[in-house]
Formats: sequence, structure tokens, C-alpha cells
Amino acid sequence: MPTTIRLSSLLILLVLLAINQSCSGEKIRPKDLEFSAQARGCGNFFLYKYAQNQLAGLVVNGRTDELGLEDLQEHVFELPDEHITVKVDKFRKKLASLYCDDVIEPGEEPVNTYLATSGTVRIRILEGSMGPDDTYKVNVLIEQVELEDDKGDKITIESESFENVVVGWLPG
Repeated sequence: MPTTIRLSSLLILLVLLAINQSCSGEKIRPKDLEFSAQARGCGNFFLYKYAQNQLAGLVVNGRTDELGLEDLQEHVFELPDEHITVKVDKFRKKLASLYCDDVIEPGEEPVNTYLATSGTVRIRILEGSMGPDDTYKVNVLIEQVELEDDKGDKITIESESFENVVVGWLPG
């Protein structure tokens, strides 16, 4: 009987450890918020950069027409804003090509997403035409952005910039 109790206790412990490990993989760690200097983009506009460890991605998404953006002028928006999305996606494995790609492999989807609840977004269209099929360059600076996941866990990004990013094109 004591052997059965020990085995049952050991099995319960292993299950609890496995659950803890799978849940902890969904939380953002400080290293997940050290982003690469290289920013990329597509669409009208979708900007992103990956964490240096490639386990998270920072996204700023909006539409120039809904935001009333014009060339060479800086526009400042306070979050939340219905026309701008700022988020951090957490991945289970290292990724380097999820966004602005028309093919998503199984297992590449985020395991957790943190959405901005407050902060500032500064946007400046640098050059290019902003027609429906035109590319243009944009700078975006996010400051003091607080993000929260659906479990209530919060993270803060003090400041992160996206510089000279070409957008306006569509993948595919």
C-alpha cells in the first residue's frame, strides 16, 4: 500500500509540474521584451519586430485613412485607440517569419497575446505615396505602453521605435 501511495503522489507531482511548465511558457519574461533593432512591415500599416530570443513579437497595426495620417507630420495617439493595435505575441518556439507572410505553419500561432491598455504612439509618414497600392516609409515610436493578457498579467514597454519601415505592400 505505501508503494501505491508513493507512486500516486509522484504521478500527481509530475502532472502538476507539467501543467506549471506549460503555463509558464505562455508568460512574457524580461528577455522576451528585448527586441531586435530591425523592424519590418507590410499592409497599411502593420509593423513588427521580434524579440532577440525570437520567442515574442511586438506589433503595431493601424490604417492611415482611419487615423487621418498625412506625409511628413507627426501624429500622436493615446492608447487604447480603436484604430491602432499594439500587442506582444508570445510563441512556444523560436520564430523569425510569422508576420507579413501568407503561410503559417502549424505550431507557429501565438500561445499568448498581450494587448495595449494604455500608452502613447507617435507616427510619422516619411516618404512615398499613400495610395491603395503604394509603398511608403513610416516611423513609429511607442512609449509607456502597458499591455495585458486575458488572464490579467501585465507588462510594460517603456519605449520602442520602428524606423524607416517600408509598408503598403501585401504578402502573397
